[in-house]
Amino acid sequence: MTSTTSTTSLSPSIKQIFFDCDNTLVSTETIAVEAASSVINKVLSDQGLSKSHSYTTEQLLYKYFGMTARQMIVELQKELDFSLTKEETAAYTKFEEDLIIDLLYQNPRPCEGIQDVLARLLDEGRSRLAVVSSSPIRRIRAALEACGIAKYFDHDQVFSAKSSMPTPKSKPDPAIYQWAMVMNDVTPAQCIAFEDSRSGARSAIDAGIATVAYVGAYGSEFHKQRVAETLVGEGCKVVMREYSGFFDCLKTVEGEIERRGKRQEEAIDEVIGLWQGR
Repeated sequence: MTSTTSTTSLSPSIKQIFFDCDNTLVSTETIAVEAASSVINKVLSDQGLSKSHSYTTEQLLYKYFGMTARQMIVELQKELDFSLTKEETAAYTKFEEDLIIDLLYQNPRPCEGIQDVLARLLDEGRSRLAVVSSSPIRRIRAALEACGIAKYFDHDQVFSAKSSMPTPKSKPDPAIYQWAMVMNDVTPAQCIAFEDSRSGARSAIDAGIATVAYVGAYGSEFHKQRVAETLVGEGCKVVMREYSGFFDCLKTVEGEIERRGKRQEEAIDEVIGLWQGR
């Protein structure tokens, strides 16, 4: 793939570029799983289950790939037949959020190459840039600020499935992408999304948005390949292994969007022609 010095530009039809946050803009795989592992093992300990059940960060990542800590806690209650109150669940997720924010500021890690891509997109000014995440808004803003990329996103272009909507609905529900499109007065055909997880890809795709699978934040080649296969299976249009290929991926997806639009126009013209020929 070519570098971001390529002359490829966005087509005028693409008005909005959506980025997930964790492992798409900011490399949080290790931090998030480390924090989630601490929370899950704390839940197990508090329930008196730590002797029979505990998880390393690697085990947790494999078993609950793509899930938030809250979603993991819900699954854990089903699997081990115990229940938590809403207040207890909220306390655990707040504990996790605080831990992640502390770790983000201690070791900020923007995804490699993202700053150059965002700087070029902002300089070209052809499309709005937005963050669409399932994380709480406080955590998203902390991640962007810690990594020095908050300046590329207007304050009202940071969307949280937990904080932005009247009724919170986390990915894979498409609601947060639908909300972001309504707030920006754009249609799915005018948008592209970049996602790294099954739940995120499912959310964007079910909202009708052409989606690129980004796997560059995952460490091993095996892990990258596993995630890539998963996301292509969900319907992602193309896989981006690193941000040096960003603009080539855009060109590929834009071409598909334009071809789809032409096919729709041709189908409409055919129907009109048949109707007029009656």
